[in-house]
Amino acid sequence: MKLLVRKGGLFVKLFKPAMPYLAWLMVLLLTSASLAYAAPPSRPFKATMEMTVVGQGRMEKCPVITPGIHGGGQLLSGTGHATHLGTVQAGGSHCADLRQQVNFYFFNGEMTLTATNGDLVHSDYSGFLTLVSAGVYSFEGNYFIKGGTGRFQDASGTGALFGTGDFSTNLTLTAEGRISY
Repeated sequence: MKLLVRKGGLFVKLFKPAMPYLAWLMVLLLTSASLAYAAPPSRPFKATMEMTVVGQGRMEKCPVITPGIHGGGQLLSGTGHATHLGTVQAGGSHCADLRQQVNFYFFNGEMTLTATNGDLVHSDYSGFLTLVSAGVYSFEGNYFIKGGTGRFQDASGTGALFGTGDFSTNLTLTAEGRISY
């Protein structure tokens, strides 16, 4: 049976699905597919760590810096605690460039946090250090989470870094911001 409706001087055929339940099924499937693709929630993130400089010198990712008085690469290792991970082992590296005898810029930083269950969170970081007293620096910068493993496989997020240290051996680091996973 054809259903025709008169609009003005014309007869228009109305769409009437043969099986109306299929139309509702299609709507339900499209809605659930879009919800399944929803972005993961953004959560607060905080990590505090005690880090030690375990290596300094020339690094491939620091091509324009002369190691020594002008900076160079640094390797870091430490332990701490991070929300969503618990107790963590931390390992990182960055380039440092001395400016004006009291400020250092650190860049091309990469850090990995390892939870006790083996899950990893990878991040990039950069910032600057300022001399506050003989041999002691304060620092601040930013981090950018770029994935991981386990439940953090597609993690993302960003936040601030800050802390103090002598940067020839030890430093205390805090990271605060957001993480999505």
